[in-house]
Amino acid sequence: MENGGGGEHRPWKFDEETVDIYRRFVVIHHELIPYMHTAGSIAYETNISVMKPVMPFSREIPKIWDYFFWKDIFVSPITEEGLVTKMIQLPSGNDWVDWWNGMTVYSVIYL
Repeated sequence: MENGGGGEHRPWKFDEETVDIYRRFVVIHHELIPYMHTAGSIAYETNISVMKPVMPFSREIPKIWDYFFWKDIFVSPITEEGLVTKMIQLPSGNDWVDWWNGMTVYSVIYL
């Protein structure tokens, strides 16, 4: 787990709310270790990346940074400073469980 970017980015240098948010993500990161270990091992053995971009490779700066993390996790990162909500298009043909609310399932079928 990395904290990158310019300027000060250590959570404890901000406020208690920031530290609490960081702690929440540390727990999630820790819970994903078995998944990441398995994904990394298979990726190494098969020479296939654990990250698969949704958009095909291009020499231009992408407009969409969405990707699959191995086979089960769809990631749509927020890439604009100050953005707090984002409209996303989930990949078709799958049911997607909301990470933050496991009771919410999205069934996506595009015709």
